[in-house]
Amino acid sequence: MKIVVTNAGYTLEERPVQCVAAEEARGPVAKITAETDQEILGFGAALTDSACIMLNRLSPEDREQVMHKVYSPQEGNFSVTRLCVGSSDYAEVPYHFAPVAEDMKMEHFDASHDDQDIIPVVQAALKENPDLYLFSSPWSPPGWMKSSKAMQGGWMLDKYIDAYALYYLKFLQYYLKNGIRIRAITPQNESETDQSSRMPACLWHPESEM
Repeated sequence: MKIVVTNAGYTLEERPVQCVAAEEARGPVAKITAETDQEILGFGAALTDSACIMLNRLSPEDREQVMHKVYSPQEGNFSVTRLCVGSSDYAEVPYHFAPVAEDMKMEHFDASHDDQDIIPVVQAALKENPDLYLFSSPWSPPGWMKSSKAMQGGWMLDKYIDAYALYYLKFLQYYLKNGIRIRAITPQNESETDQSSRMPACLWHPESEM
């Protein structure tokens, strides 16, 4: 048995691991017991814009094989997947679903960006595992709702919170219309950093989150 340390797909280090009785161990020890501390919902990954684009560049046969290997309960059994509400740092370009500024009633809401790559891949994952637990997180509200007026950096402006709630609701409804039920949400990914304005991100003041 060995531990493999990787970064960005590159192997940095391999260390052998020996299983011995606790009283014989020397150095750092990982102890395995029968005690239960907490339940784990499951394991998985995010289906980002870039991940779905890459999957859709595969041939249909190869893509089906990958999805089966990853999501089938008889194979990789990924049971939890996060979806992005708009673009994350793993997207071809920054995007959101409210293209018209000051559209407080979301009359121009448009999530069709996700139709080409993201929604078909999520549907394929659900086909392999119908019990897949989906939750969603935004990396940034639409830029016009923020101090920066851009997806990158800045903070959420309180006057747009009601519009943002409606924006999020319409996102959930759009996915449900496509047969995708999102079971849980978070209002923001990493709410205490603007990532130095280098990627979609948003600061939220604690009072705004109450």
